Amino acid sequence: MAKSLKARLLSITLLTIVCMIGLLSIYLSMVSRHYLLNITLKGMEPLARLTAENISISLTGPASVDLDSLADGYSGITGYRITIIDSAGRVLGDSEEDGANLAAMDNHLGRPEIRTASRTGSGHSLRYSQTIKKELIYLAVPISVRGTPWGYCRIAWPFTDFASYRWHLFFSLLTGFLIAASLLIFIYNAYWNAVIKSINKLEEAVARISGGDLSARASTNQGSAELNFIAESLNKLARSWENTLSDRDGQRLRLSAVLQSMSEGVLVIDNRQRITMINAPACRMFGLEHSDCQGKLLIEVIRHPDIGEWSRHCSSGLEFAVGNKSYLVHGSPLESNKQDSDIVIVVTDITYYKRLENIRKDFVANVSHELKTPLSAIIGYSQALNDGNYQNQDQMRDFLERIYSQSERMNRIVSDLLTLSSFETGSYAINLQPVPLKDLVQRAVDNIQQPAGQKKQAILVKDIPDSCQIMADEIKMIQALTNLLDNASKYTPEGGRIEVSVELKDNIVRIMVSDNGSGISSEHLPRIFERFYRVDKGRSREMGGTGLGLAIVKHIVEMHQGKVGVSSQIGKGSEFWAELPI
Repeated sequence: MAKSLKARLLSITLLTIVCMIGLLSIYLSMVSRHYLLNITLKGMEPLARLTAENISISLTGPASVDLDSLADGYSGITGYRITIIDSAGRVLGDSEEDGANLAAMDNHLGRPEIRTASRTGSGHSLRYSQTIKKELIYLAVPISVRGTPWGYCRIAWPFTDFASYRWHLFFSLLTGFLIAASLLIFIYNAYWNAVIKSINKLEEAVARISGGDLSARASTNQGSAELNFIAESLNKLARSWENTLSDRDGQRLRLSAVLQSMSEGVLVIDNRQRITMINAPACRMFGLEHSDCQGKLLIEVIRHPDIGEWSRHCSSGLEFAVGNKSYLVHGSPLESNKQDSDIVIVVTDITYYKRLENIRKDFVANVSHELKTPLSAIIGYSQALNDGNYQNQDQMRDFLERIYSQSERMNRIVSDLLTLSSFETGSYAINLQPVPLKDLVQRAVDNIQQPAGQKKQAILVKDIPDSCQIMADEIKMIQALTNLLDNASKYTPEGGRIEVSVELKDNIVRIMVSDNGSGISSEHLPRIFERFYRVDKGRSREMGGTGLGLAIVKHIVEMHQGKVGVSSQIGKGSEFWAELPI
C-alpha cells in the first residue's frame, strides 16, 4: 500500500533534520578541535619559552643541576608535563618519569615537534603518548646556554581534557535541534491538516465534475498558491468542457451554414455509393430537392456514365458535362487508413471557366488572323519588288506605300496589345490627378478632327460645365475618349453627326458619345467590348481598325473605378457611354 503524501513529506523532513544534525556535528567537531588546538598552543608557547629561559639560567650557574628534579618542579608550578632534552635527543628530565626510567626512553631528536623547533624556533604536534597513554599536545622550544644551542624544553598537555567541552557543545546543539524539530513537526502537522481540508474540497469538486456536473467549481481561496493554481486549472478545465459541449451544436450549425453557403457542391457517400450528406449548392446544380437526395445512389444524382467507376478510386479529378453545364469533381476518403471509408466529393461548376478558355482560344486565333493578313500583303509586295515585277516607278511606289500601310496596321495592333497587357498585368501605374472634364473632351475631339473632317462629319460637344473635374490619368482618359470618337467616326456615314454630352448625378459623371450611323444589332451588344470582336469584320478591316479600341476603353474606365456601356438601334445609330466618379 502506498504511503500517504503526509507520511512521505514527514519522512523526508525528519531525514533532512537528521542529515543536517550529522553534518553540522561533523563540521563543529572539526572546527572546535582546530580552534581549541590553536588557543591551547597560544597559551603554551609563552610558558614554554619562559621555562626554557629559566632552565638556561639554571644551567649557567656554578653548581650542577638535577634536570629531572627541575622538570618536576616546573611541572608542579605550571601544571604541564615538562620534558628536558639535550641537543643529542636524550631525555635528561621528565615530570612524568623518574630518574630510573629516563635512560630507557627513546631518543627524541626525531620527534616532529623537536625537528620543527630546530628549524623554526618553535614546533608542536598532536599525538598519542605511549608513556602516559593519552593524546597530548606537544610544544617544544630551543634552550640556549650562553648563546650556544644546548637542547630543547618541551611541554605537553592532555588534549582529551577538551573532549568534555566538545561533547557538551554537541549535546547542546542536539538538544536545540530536537526542540526545533519537535516544534517544526507540530507546525507542519497543523498546516498539513489545513492543506488536507483544501485537498478534500478539491476532491469533491473533481468528483462532481467527473460525474457530469460541469457547473461545479472549486474554491480558489485555498490558502496556498499551489492549491489555488490547481483549483483555477480545474475550473478552467470545467469551463472548457462546458463550452465545448454547449458549442458542439453551434459548431454543427455553423458547419452546415458553411456547406450551404459554398459555391461548390459537397457530397458524402458511403462504401455502397449512397449519399449520406449533400449540401444545397449540389442539389441546385443537378436540379433536385435536398430531401430527394438523401440515401440515393450517386449515379441517380449525378447522371453521368463515368461517375460510378470514378468514385470507386477517386485517384484524380473527373471533368464532365451535363446538358450545357461543365463540372469538375474531386474526391477524397474521410479516413485515409480505412479501406471502406466514406468519401467526400466536391463538385465545381466550371462552365464560366470553360467560356473563358474559349475566349482565350478565340483571342489567339484572332491575333493570328489579324497579324497574318498584313504580313501576307507585306510578303507579297516585297516579293514582287524583289523579283522586279512592276511596270514603272509609279507602281513600285504604290507597292511601297501598301507595304508601309500594312506595317503601320501591324504596329497599331501590337501597340494596342501591349497597352491591354500593361492594364491586365497591373504593370501600368495609373496617375490620378484632378482634370477639367471639358479639357479632356476637347483634346479628344481635336485628335479626330482630321479624319472626321475628311468625311465631312460634324462633331457637336454639348455644354460641359467648366467647374466639372474628375480624378483621372489625363493621358489614358484622352486615349479612351479618342477611341470612342474614332469608333463613332468610322461607323458614321459621310456628312453624319457625332455628339458628345455629359450627365451629372450623385457624384457620378456619364460621358456619352452618340452617332447617327447604321447602328448595331442587339445580339452583338454583349460582346462589343471584347478584343477583336467586330460586327462587320470585312468593313472594319477596310477602315483600318485593330479590333482592340473598345477593349482598351473598357480597361481604362475600369482602372478609374468606372464602367462602360452601349445602346443602339439599327438604322438610327449608337450611343456609347462611360461612367466615372467625380
